Amino acid sequence: MALENRLELRLSQKLVLTPQLQMAIKLLHMPLMELSQTLTQEMVENPLLEESMDATTTSEELTPEEKESVDTYSENDYDDTEMPLEEMINFVSSDYFEERGADGRDLGYFTPGNVTLPSFEYFLSNTTSLIDHLEWQLRLSKEDEKTRSAGEIIIGNIDENGYLRISNEEIQSLSDTDAETSERALRLVQSFDPPGVAARKIEECLHLQLGLLGLQGTLVDNIVLNNL
Repeated sequence: MALENRLELRLSQKLVLTPQLQMAIKLLHMPLMELSQTLTQEMVENPLLEESMDATTTSEELTPEEKESVDTYSENDYDDTEMPLEEMINFVSSDYFEERGADGRDLGYFTPGNVTLPSFEYFLSNTTSLIDHLEWQLRLSKEDEKTRSAGEIIIGNIDENGYLRISNEEIQSLSDTDAETSERALRLVQSFDPPGVAARKIEECLHLQLGLLGLQGTLVDNIVLNNL
């Protein structure tokens, strides 16, 4: 059995039950009496906890409208029955996610999973064109400024197949250089990768490629130049 390494990309949704969420579920599931006993026991064991006194307003301090509102809620809306477990979990988890996201504590572990991820193609690098590849090699060369300027003119006039579409006279005119400089720039660009680039015709392209193989001046080179 052959062993191999593979890289797989998977996307899944998970609900992380943190200790805080587990405690919230446990407390909300308790009846009122048991919840009161649990809170009292926690305050006894933990001296840092204390009972809040914000909600100790007596009935004498309430206005008639507030008393009527409290009485109506106490008689009609209060229900001491336990909430179904499934409904309770859904309610608590959604509230918990909103709370974690609202106060800046959400580091990605509590996201419900509805965030749209960027496309995989977003991380792919752009393909380098032939012109970019030639210009990169020209910048690495140690030729003088005039030769490099003429080289830029030559590279800018190479078609998608790698052939040069202007003459030596046009190179001199566009780069404002003499024949020697333009010829030196042409030989520089023709030495770049890929082999045979900046040739004017197929015979010259093959001649340049044979030169890299050390076959210039041989029978093969003579066939290419004179009998192709």
